[in-house]
Amino acid sequence: MTSGRPSILFWTLLWVGLGVGCASASLQTPSARRPYDRKASVLHPEVVLHRNMAASSVDLYLSVNRAELLYSRASASSPFVAQLQIDLLDTSWTVVDTAW
Repeated sequence: MTSGRPSILFWTLLWVGLGVGCASASLQTPSARRPYDRKASVLHPEVVLHRNMAASSVDLYLSVNRAELLYSRASASSPFVAQLQIDLLDTSWTVVDTAW
């Protein structure tokens, strides 16, 4: 039965299609959605600052539990390696740890 107006089935399918198309899962990780939530982060570093009173410098001590690192290897004969990149202002350090 076709009258000049769309059927209820058409409108129902249209609204369901729009609802499904607009509802997307977030691509952000929990740590990206909550950057200050310590439990949402994968790594839980311990940081200690030590200020040298004689010099105008600060020493930074960083400790990360090795169990929280992701170790991977390039080939079957390569050792498992974890890399941690530390960025501070315009300086960057890469720390490499092997599981062997």
